[in-house]
Amino acid sequence: MAADRVAAPRDPGSVDPATLLSARELDVLSLAAEGQDNEQIAARLTLSVRTVERHLQNIYAELGVHGRAARTAAVARLLSRA
Repeated sequence: MAADRVAAPRDPGSVDPATLLSARELDVLSLAAEGQDNEQIAARLTLSVRTVERHLQNIYAELGVHGRAARTAAVARLLSRA
């Protein structure tokens, strides 16, 4: 029986988003950082809103950040390094 894995929180400032996230996740993250809402991102990338929401959940889990302020700060740091 496989043990459940929980991702350890990461220091977003030390993460290279290009190696951590998929190309599509980077697309979603970039548009979210520009201030686009999920509906706008979905239309721009020809995705469903639910798929955008799932990408964002995966991104934040992978980065180990929680809460709107922490996510905003992490996104700003990551995109400035990308």
